[in-house]
Amino acid sequence: MRITSHATGLQDVLTPGDPQALTRHALGPVVADLAERRPPHPLREAPTDVPSRPRSIDCEALKRFAERRIAERKQEQERLWNKALSLPGVPVEKRPLAGYLLLRHVDGRPVEGEDLARLDLANETLLETRRGLRLGRGNVDMDIRRTEHESTRRVHIARSLSGVWSSGPERHPRIALAATALFVQAGNCGDHASVALSLHAGKLRPGETANLVKPVGVDHEFVEIRTAEGRDHDVVLDAWDDGPAIMASDGRFSSGPPEPVLFRHGSDAGAAVATDLYQRLDDLIE
Repeated sequence: MRITSHATGLQDVLTPGDPQALTRHALGPVVADLAERRPPHPLREAPTDVPSRPRSIDCEALKRFAERRIAERKQEQERLWNKALSLPGVPVEKRPLAGYLLLRHVDGRPVEGEDLARLDLANETLLETRRGLRLGRGNVDMDIRRTEHESTRRVHIARSLSGVWSSGPERHPRIALAATALFVQAGNCGDHASVALSLHAGKLRPGETANLVKPVGVDHEFVEIRTAEGRDHDVVLDAWDDGPAIMASDGRFSSGPPEPVLFRHGSDAGAAVATDLYQRLDDLIE
């Protein structure tokens, strides 16, 4: 006798004359007896008259879960940031930008193409501004202590210089303020913004504008590089604040509608602005 198994059940192939041959009919009573003694399946044969109980939602548990996920997300971002800061081959002053770009990529919002080129160029201007104002900020405790109050004294000197020197009409707004800030190598937010505005004016590409922005109700100024492509493509350049240049959508004051503009430079006036700035600075030095 040979026995083969198929999806339809047991198939017996009998050899004629075999006294020990088993047929499907011979196994029938055994199979039926086993079926009667088999315990019911907990799912397929569950009683149908048991009412289902609604599952209660533990709001506190959901809140704790959400808080834990947020904390884990922050830890992950901090780990990635520190990793980016320690990347070999990336200059120290550019590592904050590298960390920011990495976080944007992890968040599913990579900065690419023209936006990346615009952001990188704005970051170069930001670093150039900070190098020019090497003594730092005259109204930030960290820089005041680092320079033993020299940054604050320099800002007061710049105010007296610009008040006398900038009398009369200016061909380019804020040039006097930017030149005196570079001369004393220190400044507050307005000084940093004026320097960055003047320096970046000569780097603007067609369709871009450099804008000196002052948020409503906030005593602060910074620069935005805006384009005709929409808010998602604008860049914030805030040399007074910590960190790199960022996309406007990530800014504290720029994530909403565009803030009022105090002064604006287009790409057509960029070279003249930069020339005027350095001429004013040369006049101060002489």
